[in-house]
Amino acid sequence: EYVLELNPDAVMRTYGQELNPESYAICKADMLIKGQEVNNIKLGNTLSSDQLAGEQFDYMLSNPPFGVDWKKISGEIKDEHEQKGFDGRFGAGLPRVSDGSLLFLMHLLSKMRPIVSNEQS
Repeated sequence: EYVLELNPDAVMRTYGQELNPESYAICKADMLIKGQEVNNIKLGNTLSSDQLAGEQFDYMLSNPPFGVDWKKISGEIKDEHEQKGFDGRFGAGLPRVSDGSLLFLMHLLSKMRPIVSNEQS
């Protein structure tokens, strides 16, 4: 509502992925109540199974997993890093296994839509 007050022509679409089944269900219910597209919300581990692969966004809000390690999913993370390199989310390198928040921030960076300038060189 606030964004539409600033720009009535703005189009807002919500996407997300949630690991916790209860939080996922609450989010889907809230989306239904507000008339949003519920199919844009996915259930699963964002880091080991990116269910919004190929999607890019102008703005992102997140709740990174601070203090959470990625030891249990290290196989999937290392495979993506080695197989995709910079074409994947973790091409710049992998943080310590104890640093899930940095890994999540790398995921977010990979989801940013490139800035297009209207200026010509």
